[in-house]
Amino acid sequence: MKDVVRAWRQHRLASGARLRAIREGAKLSQLALAAASGITNDTICRIELGRRSPQAATIARLAKALDVAPERFVTDEPDVPAFAGA
Repeated sequence: MKDVVRAWRQHRLASGARLRAIREGAKLSQLALAAASGITNDTICRIELGRRSPQAATIARLAKALDVAPERFVTDEPDVPAFAGA
């Protein structure tokens, strides 16, 4: 997870855009993702806009709510497996 956090911090705009694309692909609004993840809508908005870099726990909660591996937020690789754990 440290590598994901580091990569997100280095590429905040791209990672935020990937989060948004994944969220929209799941047909979720920011409010729905906030409810599913327990993260505030304001925080999700700031992360998606690249104004904030999330901590490891936040990334894990977003990944779990979206049913994706945390690495999906920081890579363009489509073959990263779905989230599979706590």
